[in-house]
Amino acid sequence: MLTEERLNEIEARTAAATPGPWKLHAARDSCGDNIFSDSMPPRRIANTYGDVDSPNAIFIAHARTDIPTLVAEVRRLRELTSQTADVLQAILDSGYAENRGLIAMRIDRLREQTQKGEMK
Repeated sequence: MLTEERLNEIEARTAAATPGPWKLHAARDSCGDNIFSDSMPPRRIANTYGDVDSPNAIFIAHARTDIPTLVAEVRRLRELTSQTADVLQAILDSGYAENRGLIAMRIDRLREQTQKGEMK
């Protein structure tokens, strides 16, 4: 479950990290890959050991841009869910809905899940 508190913690760690994007630079020997910031001057972010272009190195290099994108998408979807609940509530309040009880129950569930960060 991704609560709002946990999402805020992820966002805070992201904001505290070296600005990106980060770039993967393959080592010329068997010592592994280096990950550098794309800022000036470049800063070494991490060293990974193993095969050149290892999946771990690629993952770390992309995390700096992937994580903020994912956090933004979670926030966008939560807002969309909230707006959807508002529209359903307006339909319910208009008196034109045939299954008022079912709609009211689904609105309450949407709002509860959105507040708790339990969207499924």
